[in-house]
Amino acid sequence: MFPGSLQLFPDSLPLPVYMMINGSLLALAALLSVFYAQEYHTRITRFFIMKTENTFMRALILCLLNSMPKIVLLASLHSASSLSIFSSVLSGSTQLSVAITLAIVLLSAKSNFVVHHMSFYKDIFFMEASHLLLLIMLSNASASSFIPFMSLCVFAIFLTNTITIPSYISQVPSNSVSSRTFALDDIPHTTGRALTYPLRLVFDALLLNHSYMPHEVAKKKPYAAIFSPTINMMIVLSYFGMHFEYTTILALMICALLFGSLLYTFVKKRIMSNALYVYSFAAATALFSVIMVGTSSMIKNIAEVSGVGSQLLSGTLLSMLANIVEIVTCMHYARSSMPEMASCSVMYSPVFNSLLFLPLIKIALGRDTLYAGIQNIANAPFVYFSYVFILAEIKVLFVNYLLRHQKLTKDLGYTLIVVYLLFIAGFAVEGKTHLCK
Repeated sequence: MFPGSLQLFPDSLPLPVYMMINGSLLALAALLSVFYAQEYHTRITRFFIMKTENTFMRALILCLLNSMPKIVLLASLHSASSLSIFSSVLSGSTQLSVAITLAIVLLSAKSNFVVHHMSFYKDIFFMEASHLLLLIMLSNASASSFIPFMSLCVFAIFLTNTITIPSYISQVPSNSVSSRTFALDDIPHTTGRALTYPLRLVFDALLLNHSYMPHEVAKKKPYAAIFSPTINMMIVLSYFGMHFEYTTILALMICALLFGSLLYTFVKKRIMSNALYVYSFAAATALFSVIMVGTSSMIKNIAEVSGVGSQLLSGTLLSMLANIVEIVTCMHYARSSMPEMASCSVMYSPVFNSLLFLPLIKIALGRDTLYAGIQNIANAPFVYFSYVFILAEIKVLFVNYLLRHQKLTKDLGYTLIVVYLLFIAGFAVEGKTHLCK
């Protein structure tokens, strides 16, 4: 499904040049992720979340859409990398979701609250249960699928509990603008920035820009919808090494052109906007598959050349890149009048990872990949450091909620940042014998 290690440059390059080139590529991947999240992902997520009035359902949808880069990365590492690197990325990305993203939401929100609903105790309970089941699943060396299925059952209970919560439980403060007043055009257009025009032109061809859909695309860029499926298909075929005969490739190109013509017809006739947004999200997922798999290979090459532990780099740099979309999107909603939905999405993200995505990956990929070497990770320091600090963050949230009565201040944001820095320090110092190898 995913390629192995990607060797972009020969090992004969001098170390400073090699590190500079790979560092520049990592920075470019981060900039592309930020640009996509600001210009496209916020529009796509807003289109889907406006389909329901329930705040918690909106948060669930937002969490699912924001988690796609992490799902792609974890599935890639699970099938192509060692289990230790996979688990370090899992620990680091969960830490970023709970600590850094939530801290940024707190610091950038216009109002001093993060969780403004009566299901806070339920969220804390399911976060505790999800992390406990994840630890058991990572430490279980048997071939039994009992724990993954138990995790899926707990997730089903969590989902049922969330869906059945009435929408009136979550009340937006009176000084905030109602979330119903938001529309797709509320996001400011940035077409006047000439510096990003070439990059925007490429993304428009790949993802179909929704800022002028559906009524003006036929006049402005008539061929974008036609050739976008073909361009995406060629990128996937060339990167993932899918070798086909020329007749098969020609048939795929013809099918892609026909599908593009169908998309163009939908846009021109102003019908099936749902299909257009689903296509854009699928194309973005394919794009992030290329970025994430290439980035994981670069991290591995940098670790081998520099001597720094690959687990440490994966748990920090790679986890940060996987969470950029979530961070930028949650900042966007925190600055609007829906910070409660952004905070709920941050809290639901580790629940999704622990109770849905990881059990499915474990069941789907089987024993040979996930169970191999599982005992080596059961006693690794970073596992304990990760989840000890996760539980500490949950306790901080819980205590502040009780003491301040739904009026959490920005002090909690700074506290979470300090907790995350302490986690990284302990991750590097105490786990150096396991991580720097």
